[in-house]
Amino acid sequence: MKNVAICCGAHPVGRKFTRHVAEFFPEKISFVAMEKPSNYVSHHLMQYGTHEFLYEDEGQLLKQLKEKKPELLVLAWWPHIIHDEILSLGIPVINFHPSYLPYNRGKYPAYWSIVDDTPFGATIHLVDAGVDTGRVLWQVPVQIEPTDTGYDAYGKALDAMNSLWLKHAQDIMTVNLPEPIKQDEVEATSHHSSEFFEYETIEDSETVEKFIKPFLNDLRARTYPNPKSGKRIKMGDKWYRIHLYLVEEDDN
Repeated sequence: MKNVAICCGAHPVGRKFTRHVAEFFPEKISFVAMEKPSNYVSHHLMQYGTHEFLYEDEGQLLKQLKEKKPELLVLAWWPHIIHDEILSLGIPVINFHPSYLPYNRGKYPAYWSIVDDTPFGATIHLVDAGVDTGRVLWQVPVQIEPTDTGYDAYGKALDAMNSLWLKHAQDIMTVNLPEPIKQDEVEATSHHSSEFFEYETIEDSETVEKFIKPFLNDLRARTYPNPKSGKRIKMGDKWYRIHLYLVEEDDN
């Protein structure tokens, strides 16, 4: 029975998941909505005769759900919000989110986990009317080290998510979901993209000249390609070295 519909995001995580289940569970897929075309995914979908279409709007997706009547909708790194009209169909919707919910709902969870010093990881959860507020099905924690950059943390989250969906792919495709766990609203944190960009730029030239520039100059003057250079700093019971590299912004 073709009982699982998939919204496949253009990100490698979404495409890897969709290609994997298209290869190993083709008989379970009702249809696949693609955010963007992908030969990497479409080759397997065509091989097994799976219905695929390029996403245009939510109305198009709603029509397919009403016609095909799947038992589950999977948002595989899907960038679009699912609204009430789809949720009211009564079809469970699950989402892949790169954070350890209820911490860091919303955008840029790797950044906020480092800045706020909150737990980090990967979560597959049910979708409700809120943003990343639905009950948790599966999740795995990720340790962020003091030496990890935002890029490092994000990479760890991607690896954790790929491992998480691979471990539970059969449960997802057979709609064998565990009893979901309600998120702890007391511990929950959430951030909008506007908050990230609010702190991206330092525009006060007087502050830069008096305080920030001397500090940065000291750091970059101490930066050499060896582990003994840099500014020493103690975090917890360990010492670290701070190195600094400024990258000129490309105007294009």
